[in-house]
Order: sequence, then C-alpha cells, then structure tokens
Amino acid sequence: MLTADRARELLLYDGEKLRWNVSRQKIQKGSIAGSDRDGYRRVCVDGKRYEAHRLIWLIVHGHWPTHVIDHEDQNNGNNRVENLRDVTHRKNCLNQKLHRTNTSGHTGVSWDKSKNRWTSQIMVHGKTIHLGAFKIKDDAINARKMAEIQHGFHQNHGRPSPKTAPDDVSGPASRSTQ
Repeated sequence: MLTADRARELLLYDGEKLRWNVSRQKIQKGSIAGSDRDGYRRVCVDGKRYEAHRLIWLIVHGHWPTHVIDHEDQNNGNNRVENLRDVTHRKNCLNQKLHRTNTSGHTGVSWDKSKNRWTSQIMVHGKTIHLGAFKIKDDAINARKMAEIQHGFHQNHGRPSPKTAPDDVSGPASRSTQ
C-alpha cells in the first residue's frame, strides 16, 4: 500500500491541487497530477489508481482516511483539505446535493396530483418517513428542514451545487399556495 512518505516523494499538494513532484516519461514536475472522470480527479501512482482527495488526505494527515471522504461543499472537484471530511458512508449520505431530476427545488418535497397537496418525506436508516401533505409548499419545505435537523443531516444536504443546479424549477413546483 502507498505510504505517506512515498506519496510526498512523488506528489506535492499546493493547497488546492495535486502536482507532480518529479518528472517521469510524459510527466513534467509541477504539472497537475491525474485526470478527471465523473467529477473526480484520479491519479495513477506506482501502477495503481487513486482518487486525488484520498491522496491529499494521506499527504496532509500522514495516514489513509478511515472511512469515505466527503466533499463538504458537495463539489467533487474542490479538493482543498478544509473541504474534505473523513466520515462514515451513512454520514456522507446526510450531505447529498439536490438530485438533478428534482422538480420542486427541495429534496424530499414533491407535488402529489392525486391529493392536490405538497408532500414531504425523509429517508432515515433506509426507511422513508412521511412528514405530511400540505396545501402550502413552504409548509412542506419547513417540515423537511425540521426533520433534517432532527436526524442530523448536514446543513448543505439537498442544496443544488453549481454543476447540478436546475435551470428551471417551474411547473407544479411554482404553485406555492396550492
């Protein structure tokens, strides 16, 4: 397994990105290490591929993260160490960005045509908890926010990130007083 000393020998963390600390074949010293795929930067070191955020953790802290690395601001390209948290998978699930198919603009809030109401729900420990059906959208949103606080969700949970912000949340979502 790659050690912190070996990682520091080959890579330099400049406070924002990983850079090569050595020149090799087609790689020049000082160039940005790795390539982006699916929003994550991956770096090949000694024939093995690593996620850049995990390498940064190793270089800065001197050990591999115990769990998964959460990008606190939900931007997978932001690998500044102050944006990285070593958390359990469950804790990481409490800091998810707004899903790109969301039409209400708020996680866990949707328009129920059959009830002609806004419904609010939250999933905790794999179980969906129904929070109510509301005439007013803001009431459904507030119920969801209160449940997030009660169940320890991260303050950024359900917020759109710059890469996934919906361009238009019109349609049923715009009917705030139905």
